[in-house]
Amino acid sequence: WLHSEKLRLNISKFYFMLRDGYIVKKVYDLLYPDDNHNVYIYGSRRLFLFAGMQEYNDIKMHVSGLHTFGLTYEQVYQRLGINDTYLEKEYCKVFDKKEVVKTERDLDRIDDFFRTHVAILNSISEKERKRIVEYLKSIDFFEGNIGIVDLGWKGSMLKSISKICKMEDLPVSMSGFYLATHECTCDGLHMNSFLMHDGKYKTEYPFAVLVKSGYIVALLELVFSASFPSVINLKRTKDTIQPIYAELFKGEDSRIEIYKRIETGILDFIKKVIDIENASTLRIQSSEAMLPLVHIDYNLSEREKEYIYYFFYKIQNSR
Repeated sequence: WLHSEKLRLNISKFYFMLRDGYIVKKVYDLLYPDDNHNVYIYGSRRLFLFAGMQEYNDIKMHVSGLHTFGLTYEQVYQRLGINDTYLEKEYCKVFDKKEVVKTERDLDRIDDFFRTHVAILNSISEKERKRIVEYLKSIDFFEGNIGIVDLGWKGSMLKSISKICKMEDLPVSMSGFYLATHECTCDGLHMNSFLMHDGKYKTEYPFAVLVKSGYIVALLELVFSASFPSVINLKRTKDTIQPIYAELFKGEDSRIEIYKRIETGILDFIKKVIDIENASTLRIQSSEAMLPLVHIDYNLSEREKEYIYYFFYKIQNSR
């Protein structure tokens, strides 16, 4: 599907978003070895939301709105990846770092603190935005008609990148390519989805069956990950710009070990499929390729369902 869309829309290069596009690029490279000029791009909600910040509400979702309950106040601050000594000291004066965030009132206190220090956040945002633009230029992001490959849902990172480019007066021609997207405001951006687009799922079998299955969606969330933490910031070294990864929270190490096995299984399977196709006239269509997921959905044990949701939560919390 990605390859045909690339040809149809005359996309010059795919940028596979890390982490969610990690395994997708590996599979794509195996299936289409001659299309070898596509690259990874570092990214996360944290990275792009902060860089495109103009007011506190622009980043509120990431600060207090995403899987914050159950974290300590120290973990809440750590996942923001903010390197500012004064702000950290002020934060520690207000919050007990070992105390756990439990209530809506706790979230309000976090929001109140960062709203009070929004001038510092704006200064950090501006510095990070300049660094991101430098990074994007280094990977030829502004050349040609490019495609961003990501998991999807609401296209928040594509929107944030577009916002950053507008703030820096940098024209860019880009489209988003996703597994699925919920109903969302596209802000004039071109978005393409495989399973479900803008909240409307494909009605033909087996697409509709898969989108409606909470277990399969959770399983796909687990597959669209990587064996390393989320990238929360960028730093300049002597010659290049390098990623800063999030710290591993409790349980994240087990997710990573499980994912390594998933990655090995996926790539071994794809290599076998390629061998079969090369040795025969068999060509597997995208709708047919989805059928094993239907089989899995119908045959999951209760224990397997528990495992899928457990690691799904770990993925969501680590983003």
